[in-house]
This record gives sequence, C-alpha cells and structure tokens, in this order.
Amino acid sequence: MTTALISVVIPAYNAEATVEACLRSIFAQDIAVDLMEVIVIDDCSIDGTASLMEMRPLRPNFRFLRNTSHFGASYSRNAGLREARGVWVTFVDADDELPQNALRTLLRYGESASVDLVVGAHVKKDPLGNAYLNRHGLHSGMSQPTNSLLEYVQLYCHEPYIYTLLVHCWGKLYRRAAVDRAEAWFDTRLQQLEDVNFNFKFLMHTNEICYVDSPVYFHNVGRSSGMSSNSGREPESTRMMEVAYQPVSNFFVERCGRPSREAEKYTGHLVVTTCVVWLQRLWRGAYNRSFQAILSDIDAILSSRTLRDNLRYYTLMDRDSRAIYLSLFVRSKYLTAFSLGLNHLLGKK
Repeated sequence: MTTALISVVIPAYNAEATVEACLRSIFAQDIAVDLMEVIVIDDCSIDGTASLMEMRPLRPNFRFLRNTSHFGASYSRNAGLREARGVWVTFVDADDELPQNALRTLLRYGESASVDLVVGAHVKKDPLGNAYLNRHGLHSGMSQPTNSLLEYVQLYCHEPYIYTLLVHCWGKLYRRAAVDRAEAWFDTRLQQLEDVNFNFKFLMHTNEICYVDSPVYFHNVGRSSGMSSNSGREPESTRMMEVAYQPVSNFFVERCGRPSREAEKYTGHLVVTTCVVWLQRLWRGAYNRSFQAILSDIDAILSSRTLRDNLRYYTLMDRDSRAIYLSLFVRSKYLTAFSLGLNHLLGKK
C-alpha cells in the first residue's frame, strides 16, 4: 500500500452533528487520493457518530477506529498516531473544518528536509457566526531553529491567551519521523492542556519550525461536540497542570540553556494565568449551573496547593484584571465570584 504523504487524525466524541462537515472539508482538499489518509477515532460516542462513520462509502484513504471505552482526546489521538503512515501528521477536531487548500499550503512550507513543524494561522468562529483571524504575528515562509523560540515562549508564559502558537495541536503539520524521534505522545492522564504538553515534548527533538501567515484551520468555538469542555472541573485538575507544563520548563533548560530558576519563574506565572483563564471559563458557563456549584468549583481552584505555591511567581500584566488577581491572594470565593462577574460584565479578558 502506498505510504500517505499526510495523515489526518480526527478524534471524535458525540460529534454526530459536526463530523460530516469536518470530513467534507478534508476530502475537498486539493490533495491526490493516494497522498492523503484520513483516520477517524470514535471515543465510544453515545450518539450516532459511529453509525455515521460505518455507513460512509468505502474510500481507500479513509479508516474508522472505535475505542472500547470513553478514554478521552489524548488516547484517541495516540490511537490515530499509531495507525498513521504519512510523512506528515495533522490533527483536526471533529467539530472543526479546514479551508480550501489548507493542506497543500502547509505542505508547501514543509518542503525543506530540516523543517519538522509547520504552523499556520487559524480562524475562530463563535456560535453567533462572528469570525476572528489569529495570525500569531509571524510571517509566511519564516523559519527558525527550535531553540530560538525562547522569546516567544517567554511571551506565551505571561499571556497564553494572546500568544497561542503552541497551545493547540491543530492547524499544524508534524513530521512523523520527528514525532518518533521525540517519542512524543499525548499524555492520557491529561484532560486539559494535553496539546501544550505534546507540543513541548515534540519541540525537544525538532530542528526547524516554519510559519504560514494564511489561515489553514477553522476553529468552531462553543460547539458541544468538543472532546474537552470542563476546564478546571476535572479531578485534580490544578495538580495535573504541573504535569502538563513540565515539558515547558524542560524546554527552557534543555533547549534554550536557561537556568532552572528562570524556568520555574516563567512556568509558575503560566500556572497562575491558566488558573485565572479556567475561573473565567467557569463563570461563562454559570448560566446553566447553580451558584453554589460555581462557588464550589471556584473554591477548589483557590484552595489548591498548585495555585498557592505559584502565586509568588506572578507579575501583573497590562491586560489582566486587578480585581481577579487580588481575589486570588485573598482566597475568597465570594470576592472571586464578584470579580469574575464584574470582569465579564465589562467584557475584559
């Protein structure tokens, strides 16, 4: 069987309403049939996702796998990776889509043998139909050695909601040989931040990164079929954050030659900022939950040792809410809830 040039791995959970549109966008790509394979991994959905996939017309470049239980996005992506035969691997979530010529655009910038990762821009689409282009601020065709990413990673640690280059695994091409070299697998213990963890493990063993300024991915924000939508509510979520961010710290020390004290400072700030992002997401989802349930979730984050241990590394940034960060130090769930509500009302980050 011909080795595929590019493998598209799609984890799917309860994606009956979205997966067909996702697949249509992929099969519409300007790529020869024998140069692309598509692998859908159903994570034991309880809707009609599996039935839809089983009824699809047979294609030589399409495979459908089904997990025996609901294991999560990390397990599903690993299952797809194990099956992938392509020179390149890309990930697409089952509730997202690819714009026309996205894969050909990414492949064009990965022609150099020294490039192990190609990163594209993406468009966010909200449930109201609004679209926002996220370009990362990097120019098409620009390539750089992995260890020269230090300045960007420092910015990411301070404002991960702005510098999102390494936050997601989609909108990228990964050279499969580099994945194997890095032994980079998604950590199945993680229900959040598994993409960041994977990306930084991958970066530890890569050569060059090339950037694409044009959008190569449509990310549909707020769709119900997403693989993970409970930021901060999973068991031991804050403790697992330390597991997720360990490769970030390793990158500072081992790839960039920075002292461990500096790595601790940056990743500590990243931990605190991530806790705030999770708190804001909890508040945005409060409309369908009781106030006491929200307070309980807020209290779990505020009282976590992970947050307490890393507060000393936090430096207030220009875009940050003073009220929210004050509430972290006071550790009052009521003050935090008030600050989150005020912040949401004012439409701030």
